[in-house]
Amino acid sequence: MKNKDISFDTKIVHSGEPDPRIEGAVNVPIFQSSTFEYTGQKSYDELKYIRLNNTPNHLVLHEKLAILEKAERAVVTSSGMSAITTSLLTFLKSGDHLLAHNTLYGGTADYVKHDLPNYNISADYIDVLDPSSWKSKLKSNTKVIYVETITNPLLEVGALDEVAKFA
Repeated sequence: MKNKDISFDTKIVHSGEPDPRIEGAVNVPIFQSSTFEYTGQKSYDELKYIRLNNTPNHLVLHEKLAILEKAERAVVTSSGMSAITTSLLTFLKSGDHLLAHNTLYGGTADYVKHDLPNYNISADYIDVLDPSSWKSKLKSNTKVIYVETITNPLLEVGALDEVAKFA
């Protein structure tokens, strides 16, 4: 979309779509192919491959999300756990410390407890309903505070404004 003055509602529907349209379709078709023709791409990243997150539908979704979030770029993943692990490993490295919500989704809790230590990343847990208890868990190497906005399965909602201020 070239016109910057397009309404937010129109951006939601049409951002990131190719111009000209694909075969005249008003909306981007759903590409169900997992393999794409090689047309002389010079680098690995240029190849259309489902695992590279760069099929036509991925690219349109990336663009839509980036525009809606007013971000430079966006990425989508195949699952929530993939999004969580990608986010954590983007910001944490060996020797870092994580503060995590004490009632995490089971898969996340298992990842923090059993997998992050393999990268020499330590974690402590905080009660997001008790902001006064957080400072005692903070360390000089704390790089990430990870909370889930609504916990699964307890549906607990933490003091998110307080978490943002604390961070």
